[in-house]
Amino acid sequence: MLVTAEGNGRNRWHSAVLAGGGAMAVAAAGWFYFPALLLLAFVPVVYWMGRRRCVRRMSVMARPFPASWEVVLQRGDFAVRLSGQHGRSRRRR
Repeated sequence: MLVTAEGNGRNRWHSAVLAGGGAMAVAAAGWFYFPALLLLAFVPVVYWMGRRRCVRRMSVMARPFPASWEVVLQRGDFAVRLSGQHGRSRRRR
């Protein structure tokens, strides 16, 4: 699955809303039961859990396409040679 700038922004927003909602829920619970405020330490973990897959995919997409894979694609796949530059660029995303 490709991650676009729009998808990254949406993921960032959803993660922030989820973590913020969790923080508000914990703060409300802490109003009645003070030790519950210790759970606020897990709010950044919730944000990280929501973002990790998107961040990992974006880091993979930022790396250059390996030259050894290009050799394999050119050598063994007839469809790769027929598809031209447009097909090659689509597979590298």
